[in-house]
Amino acid sequence: MGLAFILDRLTGVIGLNVESIGVRSVERAVEERRRATGDDSIIHYARRVADDDEEFDQLVERLLVPESWFFRDVEPFRHLRHYLTYEWHPTHPHATLRLLSVGCASGEEPYSLAMTIMEAGIPHELFAIDAIDLCQAALARAREGRYGAMSFRGEDLSFRDRYFQRQGDRYQLAENVRQRVRFQRANLLGEQLPGIHGPYDVIFCRNLLIYLVPEAKRRALTTLSSLMRADGLLFVGHADPSPGQHFSCRGAAAFVHQLGSPKPSQSTPARRPVPSSTTRSRAAWRQLTTTSKASTLRQVPGPTPSPPSSSSPPRNGRGLAEAEQLANAGEIPQAVAACEKYLFQAPRDADAHYLLGILRTALDCDDLAEASFQQAVILNEHHYEAIVNLALLADRRGDLDVARELRERAERERNELRKASEQP
Repeated sequence: MGLAFILDRLTGVIGLNVESIGVRSVERAVEERRRATGDDSIIHYARRVADDDEEFDQLVERLLVPESWFFRDVEPFRHLRHYLTYEWHPTHPHATLRLLSVGCASGEEPYSLAMTIMEAGIPHELFAIDAIDLCQAALARAREGRYGAMSFRGEDLSFRDRYFQRQGDRYQLAENVRQRVRFQRANLLGEQLPGIHGPYDVIFCRNLLIYLVPEAKRRALTTLSSLMRADGLLFVGHADPSPGQHFSCRGAAAFVHQLGSPKPSQSTPARRPVPSSTTRSRAAWRQLTTTSKASTLRQVPGPTPSPPSSSSPPRNGRGLAEAEQLANAGEIPQAVAACEKYLFQAPRDADAHYLLGILRTALDCDDLAEASFQQAVILNEHHYEAIVNLALLADRRGDLDVARELRERAERERNELRKASEQP
């Protein structure tokens, strides 16, 4: 009994695909908790995890460090507001709208949902939100409704003036928003979800499925479908794999799916075709960044992008080629889905993360694009193209010091590429 037992229990209880976060991350969390408990070996700590459910919960909380902010990746909230305003509320003027936030962390997502519904003109008494998470500490912070500056990111923070009151260096959420959300500790993969009863009109389950092993993902989707109304909407993360047979993609938005056969929707307009970035040529890269939101970013001169790094793991070229073909055809949401599917099987492919970042930029998802470029650089610290794009995004949001440092780093990488190309 040792680390292998702990890994098996994490997979069995919460469905964790250890490869999605890395074995080293689990090892660090286990060592931290072992020291905290005073166990003198990992074998003794594994026995504690086997017998002590509270300690297992502590380990899970250490692993699932929640980082979130209000209106994270704003596009799903815009889509929801449009749907509620023009589709749901006109046909259900007196019905109570019910929503569920899965993996709610410290509450930023469900509270963002509450503010979105209020902005859509739905009265307080006609909606209710349930929110679940595994982490007790995060749920305690959520119920308190007090947040620091890091929970507020992005260009438009006008909602903070409308719904929060500043108290020193913290911001207290308005009581009328807090009252619309009910927090509950629950495991989506558990045999029971105490206090959680469908049907729900809308479920947000973002950036969770990507961390689950295939069997756990199937169980999670079965549970979600059982909790939804017949035409309910499921919002997933851009990094999450497709929900599959239970749901149908709703319109052009790859992040929203409808249980059963979807009705025609105009909630998210189709985007212009965007050329693929994966021809790995300078011209193609510039063409992509000038046909999307990235056109407002200042271009950074550089060499012709290099071919896939030799440090990247062997890849299933067929899977990534599908994403490239879809991007070439202008089918960007479908290209994102194909790229995410490939990364589910090859999570350490730096070039695939780079491609996903380019596609997310084309979909106006700068936060998610930045995360993809950062992952590419983590996996390959010399990834010139990813560093350049991180500089562009930092420049756009006005973080000039970070942008300058990234440009200088890109310049160093360019020089190294040039030296390497000049060697006989």
